[in-house]
Amino acid sequence: MAGLKNCEANMRKALQHRGPISRISRRAANGLALAVVLVPFILSQVVQAQTYTILYSFNDSSGGQAFPWGPLVEANGTLYGTTSTSEVFSVNASNGVETVLYTFKGGTDGLYPFSGVIRDLGGNLYGTTSMGGTSNRGTIFKLDSSNTETVLHSFGSGARSPYGGLTLDANGNLYGTTTYGGTFHDGIVFKFGKNGRYTVLYNFKGGTDGFYPFYENLILDKTGDLYGTTVSGGGTTTCNGPCGTVFRLNIKTHLETVLYRFTGGTDGANPYAGLIRDANGNLYGATHNGGVSQGCGGASCGTVFKLDKAGKETVLYSFQGTDGAYPQGSLILDAQGNLYGTTFRGGTYGYGTVFKLNTNGVETVLHSFNGDDGEYPTSSLVQDAAGNLYGTTSEGGTAGCGGPPEGCGVIFKITP
Repeated sequence: MAGLKNCEANMRKALQHRGPISRISRRAANGLALAVVLVPFILSQVVQAQTYTILYSFNDSSGGQAFPWGPLVEANGTLYGTTSTSEVFSVNASNGVETVLYTFKGGTDGLYPFSGVIRDLGGNLYGTTSMGGTSNRGTIFKLDSSNTETVLHSFGSGARSPYGGLTLDANGNLYGTTTYGGTFHDGIVFKFGKNGRYTVLYNFKGGTDGFYPFYENLILDKTGDLYGTTVSGGGTTTCNGPCGTVFRLNIKTHLETVLYRFTGGTDGANPYAGLIRDANGNLYGATHNGGVSQGCGGASCGTVFKLDKAGKETVLYSFQGTDGAYPQGSLILDAQGNLYGTTFRGGTYGYGTVFKLNTNGVETVLHSFNGDDGEYPTSSLVQDAAGNLYGTTSEGGTAGCGGPPEGCGVIFKITP
């Protein structure tokens, strides 16, 4: 992953090829698998009891069915999501039947919906596009239950590139981030009110306060504070530039507090995804880099971390390669306190994994992607009431998208 000040250039390059920012060849991934296979790991195990099923393979038949990058949302047995190219879709979780709900035209209606969607109680979907709109800097959109799209906001000179998704509060207000733009050109936190008013809540300054908030969604607590991560900033220089932060933002006062600054060592570095919060106020997340192991070609492979209410960080797990490498998506937490997530690379074949981390810090690889069944998952999982896990891979599958041999991505299900 490029990261830091080269993020934007790499993202633009990726968009030109209609693939993810971190797109790599299968040959390179196989090289990674060979590089990490000799690394021992103690607190990891591979379990094959789960059933892995491809619910849907994207095929680019409409010119937009390719590269699902954002997370899914599940409601009443239906999964909703986006492809990074141009579509909002639904998939029946029982039979895998996919329906295209909306195709972006690439103009004022938006383009490149990387972040997935959220859903309100009325069945309306909300999301962002990283480009398009009146100034081609991205949009906030709504898709109602009749699949009519409304652009709620077009980003202009003040902010651009909302690669992350949205958060909806109980009053119908939306919150999110842009990765770039703002007063200091390092990203913002925004609010789009139910009354239609758009407000910039915070401008990242590009220093110790962090910069470049990236994937997925902010989280909101009962007191009116937002929590998130920045992939860079924080003031430490042990990474190739600053290593990223965990932050809290008060909605009313617009006061930002940095809860933790990563150092790039065993504590982790560059959290691309967002956070989750337990009932006791502890935060959990993953870093793309850093950790104890040097099992990824001489580099560290990323971590899973916990941050308590006092700001003390605990590394719950350091990836070592064959057990996964470079997590990018957010985590999910079940009622027993187990964490679930994905890694972008690593695993048996080098194409990424789905993993479980129990309360004792033991990691279980639930699935290693082999390419034909998907590769390079970039987002978080979703779990239904029966304990089934659903997710996407940004590439892989058997249906080609032209050019490289990689497939267009899949939607998968793991049954416990």
